[in-house]
Amino acid sequence: MTRKEINNCEGLISIDYIVGISIFIISIFFLFNVLTSMFIPFESTSDELKAMSNRVSTTLVESQSGLITNALSPNIIDPAKVSELNESLNDPSKFDDKMAELGLYSTETKYKLNISLNYINGNIYTVGSNPILIGGPLPDDYTNVAKTSRIVYLPSDSRMLMLEVKVWL
Repeated sequence: MTRKEINNCEGLISIDYIVGISIFIISIFFLFNVLTSMFIPFESTSDELKAMSNRVSTTLVESQSGLITNALSPNIIDPAKVSELNESLNDPSKFDDKMAELGLYSTETKYKLNISLNYINGNIYTVGSNPILIGGPLPDDYTNVAKTSRIVYLPSDSRMLMLEVKVWL
């Protein structure tokens, strides 16, 4: 049996090999970061907006400080409170106070709000030719909007209506 002599370079990890593998791993990591940022360019805030929209709608239809007449009967709204909300959302001097009351006003983030009262088919609920509630500005076409719809009962008109709350940045 003959024994092969081992050369000095065989079986050893050279510094060139370590540097090469390190550059390869770093380039794969960099490529992964660049590709994911290309496909997801902006941070989505839809979960935050959905939570805000849901909180406002819950406050309006289940809280005594909202639109209901009695805390024991949620989703039955008072027309006088609805018209008061419509007035405060469409009056620029009262808008910020109403936003703070609904929990949407902060110094860091300025949320926008639109609340409307619709028939179940989606048309705006009107008394005569005047909408009873369509408060706040309308969102742009390309804005990330969170919308929460709640079924409410208006006893003065004996109708089931849909309260839509839209929140966006």
